[in-house]
Amino acid sequence: MILNEVDDNVARFLDELENNCSDILNVLRETNQVLWRGVSSAQKQYYKTQPRTNRVPLNTPEIIHLKVDNWLGDHGFSAKRTNSMFVSSSVTVAHNYGELYFAFPSNGFDYTWFEKSYDLYDEIPYNIYDNYKNPAFIKNFMDGQIDKWLTNMAPRQDNIQEAIIKHKEIMLSSTPVYLLKRHDFFDIVHSRFGLGTF
Repeated sequence: MILNEVDDNVARFLDELENNCSDILNVLRETNQVLWRGVSSAQKQYYKTQPRTNRVPLNTPEIIHLKVDNWLGDHGFSAKRTNSMFVSSSVTVAHNYGELYFAFPSNGFDYTWFEKSYDLYDEIPYNIYDNYKNPAFIKNFMDGQIDKWLTNMAPRQDNIQEAIIKHKEIMLSSTPVYLLKRHDFFDIVHSRFGLGTF
């Protein structure tokens, strides 16, 4: 069912979103884009959620997931794989993970993105998947290659406009994220917020 702003609950939610997400709304208007999140167990048409504080990876071997987080933490990044929600301005990337929702992080959010990667999962060296249960292999990879690998991926926590324009995967942390189901809010996002050609 496509919703409209006449419904009191929807109107209150959109007012709250507009007040609390003004930073990202300005960025999205500037870039003429939207942020998408693929939700695998989608039920609600709209809701506000906090990024997880101890996220478990869907596809990435957990030891790699944790080592990447340690590296990011050691290099001053606040938004890491274990404490973030993943979004992208690429509808294709987001749709790979589930039903499409518009995503709006609240003001004050932290973020990380990789200049040389659209989805870090796709950048993990293939031999890792064949050998990730072999402790000696993982130790060798972690000791000898992870710094070079992640440095080459060029992680950043600035210029979210560039990440959005280039359709990069973005990790969001620290503040709640407002989610609106694409099918139900397509017209409202365009007309009320003046966003994108999507």
